[in-house]
Amino acid sequence: MSNILKNTLLIGSGFASGLVVGCFLTPKSEKERIQQLLERVEASLDELNQKSLYVRVKSGEQLHAIRDKIRKELSSPIPDLYKATEPLTLDIDDLSDV
Repeated sequence: MSNILKNTLLIGSGFASGLVVGCFLTPKSEKERIQQLLERVEASLDELNQKSLYVRVKSGEQLHAIRDKIRKELSSPIPDLYKATEPLTLDIDDLSDV
């Protein structure tokens, strides 16, 4: 075989090998990339929904605790000090001992 034929076969087989390897190593098709992206987005949304549910439950519990505390405090309001001390008498003689 001549050198030109050998070189042509070598270059042709190298090119063909490159095409085959390139086909196997090419990135995934656009459809597969979009599908993977959608799966990741759905997984992120699920995680976000779980976290938001947890936050809503915890904040609801805290609001109920605050509401109960406020109701408890308002159920026994501060007494009217004027009415509470009205029956007490204070004369000038009581003050002179001081």
